[in-house]
Amino acid sequence: MKLLWLRVAGRSMWPLAHPLQVGVEPRAAAGQADLQIGDVIAVLGDQPGTVVVHRLQAIDGELLILRGDTNSGADRPVQRSAVLGRVKALRLGPLVCREPQHPMLSAMLRQGGLAWARWAPQLRASLRRLRRHHRQTRHNVDMPGD
Repeated sequence: MKLLWLRVAGRSMWPLAHPLQVGVEPRAAAGQADLQIGDVIAVLGDQPGTVVVHRLQAIDGELLILRGDTNSGADRPVQRSAVLGRVKALRLGPLVCREPQHPMLSAMLRQGGLAWARWAPQLRASLRRLRRHHRQTRHNVDMPGD
């Protein structure tokens, strides 16, 4: 299977896809009929030349609902025709991690991703508050000799 490698940026799928490359199985090979809730897929973005890599949350006929794991809300629905393919591997430098071939392991990976997606937005918000608090308290400490 030949993968299309895409460099990803942003924090919506943290820590899954930051900073690294994702290997996408092209749509023709993946077959759109077998997309499953929990799959991480690549779709054409709203802006020309952009690609969005998010988790599939729901399927409504020809419309797909996606959401970045750490985003608090879903993306706007996209048409199935916008799908470039399904993420099948991650690459960080020379290290490549491929999706398991066994159907049960793949299903467990999807379910684990969905579970992570349920609590990741709260974790991200908590970390943001903690960083903000740390910056504020660091500036309010009296330094010796002041």
